[in-house]
Amino acid sequence: MKTENLQKLQLGVKYLAFFTVAIGLFLLSYSFFSKTAYKGYDRYLVNKISEIQKINDKSKDFTSEDSIDKDKAVKKLPIINSDLNAVRNDLTSKAPEESNENYDNLVKGLESNILIIQQLEAMVNNPMGKDIDKASENLKTYADTTNNYYSLINIKNINFSIGKQLSLALDNTIKYCRTSNNLLKQAEIKVDQYSSFITKIDELNTLFQNNKVDYYPEALKARKNQVSYELTISNIDRNITTFETIKKSLEGMVIPNDTLELYRSFNAVIDQYYDYLKNTKYALATESVHNINGDAKEEFLDTLYVNSKKLYSEVAVKHKGFLKDYEKFKKSKQ
Repeated sequence: MKTENLQKLQLGVKYLAFFTVAIGLFLLSYSFFSKTAYKGYDRYLVNKISEIQKINDKSKDFTSEDSIDKDKAVKKLPIINSDLNAVRNDLTSKAPEESNENYDNLVKGLESNILIIQQLEAMVNNPMGKDIDKASENLKTYADTTNNYYSLINIKNINFSIGKQLSLALDNTIKYCRTSNNLLKQAEIKVDQYSSFITKIDELNTLFQNNKVDYYPEALKARKNQVSYELTISNIDRNITTFETIKKSLEGMVIPNDTLELYRSFNAVIDQYYDYLKNTKYALATESVHNINGDAKEEFLDTLYVNSKKLYSEVAVKHKGFLKDYEKFKKSKQ
């Protein structure tokens, strides 16, 4: 039984050795024939095509499935450019003595191939450039031109193009640059919005400060017949109109998201002062009637202004709080 098992084992080893030798011979034969399949100048061109393909495939070093590594691309693309130029120089120095369409198409394709790399290099170095759409179109044109010339190379079993890796690098670089450009545009829009917001709030705040009046001293003058009630009420009406204009301007503003609290804070100041004006006007009109009738005591007349005094005091506190936050915000945007 042991002898039979030993024989089977020896037979298995022989078969394994046979298959190993057979595979080895096949690979050697394939290598030999693939190297000798092309003769003369075609063999040289095929070698150059292989070199170009390997150089283009180096783009995988900075390319992922749907993006690029900008830092790696910045370092790798000049190397790829240099390597392709070395191939071009070699082709130029070994041009065929007679006209050769395959050579011409390879050289023209390589020239355009180099332009692809140079355009990629320019784009990754300035992904936020304002001409990124034109650069992307140029890149696609260079790729189409390169593939067109490479496809015209008529050598048996040679189907040449810029390759999957470089094509992916093109697509991902365009995507990366357009995304970066869109982010820049959004940032610029936000800066413009901030600038407009600050300009408008500055304008309205100045208008508020220039027209913020405490009318209680004027009410006392009217009570002493130093000014008329009608004139004081008319002055308040003009100020009410001014603050209605301020309120409308606030309603029409474009508010960046992170300025909403500031906007609400200033709006509350304006609304409360507007309420103060209305309240003070009502108190003055009421006092005017009692003054004409001569039936009101000083203490009673003072009670008419309790609410308006409170409103005016709260306006001052709210405005101070707003200014503190607003100045801090403006400094953060300088």
